[in-house]
Amino acid sequence: MSEDLSQQAAEAKEAGIKEILKLLTNPEDLARMHELRTDYHNKLRACRQGISSVVQTQVEATRQGVALLDKGHRSVIKLRSSLDRINA
Repeated sequence: MSEDLSQQAAEAKEAGIKEILKLLTNPEDLARMHELRTDYHNKLRACRQGISSVVQTQVEATRQGVALLDKGHRSVIKLRSSLDRINA
């Protein structure tokens, strides 16, 4: 699994380098460096907000799932107790 993550990181780095090389094909492109950095930071912020939103949604779904499991477990315990009383 860590190899997979390492491979993904290496591939992402390569893709990033290729993207930068595309953006800086001419010497005059260096004059746009500030603009490129600003665009990068805006995209990074948007990605982080998206990831945060997705993670928050997953955390909430997990909490709801755990609450349902707990409710089901309590119902099974009550049912078992009722069955024990009937069989006694």
